[in-house]
Amino acid sequence: MDNTAQLFDTLVRWNIAYREGNPIVSDPAYDALERQGRLLVPDHPFFDKIEDDVVQPYVGGNYLAEVAHESDMGSQDKAMSVEDPGLKSFFKRIGGNDVFFSEKEDGLSAVATYVEGPLTQALTRGDGKVGVDITDSFVMISGVPKWILCRVKVHIRGEIMLKKDRLPIVNAELIAESRDKMANTRNAAVGIIKTAKNRHLCKYLSFIAYNITLG
Repeated sequence: MDNTAQLFDTLVRWNIAYREGNPIVSDPAYDALERQGRLLVPDHPFFDKIEDDVVQPYVGGNYLAEVAHESDMGSQDKAMSVEDPGLKSFFKRIGGNDVFFSEKEDGLSAVATYVEGPLTQALTRGDGKVGVDITDSFVMISGVPKWILCRVKVHIRGEIMLKKDRLPIVNAELIAESRDKMANTRNAAVGIIKTAKNRHLCKYLSFIAYNITLG
């Protein structure tokens, strides 16, 4: 195996471990290797499959159906500083338009759709254009309403999270089931919401909504 092939094999392995809630390396180490891969082979197929729902479509024996978003949820491109070429390119694309910045909770981005009252679907962000259907798990999250008062179609975007004080509780249940512990809250949220055998743990998750659109 040549060095480039080995690099992408490592990225796939790290990505799958991360999505399953047990990361092998730190986020900076993963990001550094990903940037190296983009420089070497910018059009490598891996970069079409690194979203949270594509590299590992079969999770815990459960296939996550891919669904197109009704409206684009935007890019996940990263910038490490104001001098980052990607950030400069972004400002160039938007011209002189104003930009609004806000803090974002580090969870799993998702959008819930309600149609004239009932919750009809919940999708992960995916690549911004296509996500995966997590409705069956999403409805089990504590505090998520299965019905809201509305007479139109409503899309509610937010972050699926596991609060720090709930990680020990989740890990205690996993240990009782003779299973490995989750490494941290962010990866635990992904591992719970997207794995069929973890669905009973969804009750410990939270959905923090921050945006609503109609139609």
